[in-house]
Amino acid sequence: MYYYIYDSFLNAKKYRKILERIEVRLGGLGVSGKIKRLNILNHQKETIEESIRRGAKTIVLVGDDHGIVQAIDTLAKYDIPVGIIPVGNEENLRIARTLGIPPLDLACEVLSRRTIARLDLGKIASHYFLTSAEVQATTFRCIFPRRTFRVEPIVAKATLTVMNLALAPLGNEKILRGNPRDGILELIIRDATTSFIDVFRPQKTQKIPSIFPIQEIELTEPEGAIITMDGWRSVKLPLTVTIAPQKLRVIIGRERLFS
Repeated sequence: MYYYIYDSFLNAKKYRKILERIEVRLGGLGVSGKIKRLNILNHQKETIEESIRRGAKTIVLVGDDHGIVQAIDTLAKYDIPVGIIPVGNEENLRIARTLGIPPLDLACEVLSRRTIARLDLGKIASHYFLTSAEVQATTFRCIFPRRTFRVEPIVAKATLTVMNLALAPLGNEKILRGNPRDGILELIIRDATTSFIDVFRPQKTQKIPSIFPIQEIELTEPEGAIITMDGWRSVKLPLTVTIAPQKLRVIIGRERLFS
């Protein structure tokens, strides 16, 4: 059985007709199910877990990127397929676009085809991330298995990013490749003033970023620095980042941006 979990912002009146159109399309495709609406009393983690206890065979998140990344820790504990119906502003639907899922009722077609892929996740302590984890500092100390070295950027401040899933670009942004099915994370160190738009088209005055394929890395310095996972959860250094291979089962579309 499908359980559809609507993000709390969808309770606004302006989304009523959009959701009705989606529900009609789901019914026509034979993939309708139970609907759970999040609010101040119904929280996401508890709603997902209750749905699984009640027999959910597929969890479908209806909303934007924020709801997806906040559900990762909970979903990673269960071997259950996850679907996505993107609703919201375009800039907040990048995960769905990366996975090849069009917005609104068009996503129902992808859901009905039910092409499931197992995606890697990054892991820090007991927390998981789908896209990336990022920290800024003037110097880093990185420990790889069987090898230790210090990274000392030649710029005033550098950004260290551990990438799992590279998000679909906005506008004319350059696509940064990151395959969440290859069992590898990418460690990217770049000038903090350089965005991912320019990572693969550096100007003459820009420093070329360093990119390392990794499966595990310890970040020990600067102690107390904050690394942000998926743009919302923060953890302090020192810490260890590892790959959690094929941890998440997700329904993907044909137009996804990875193999």
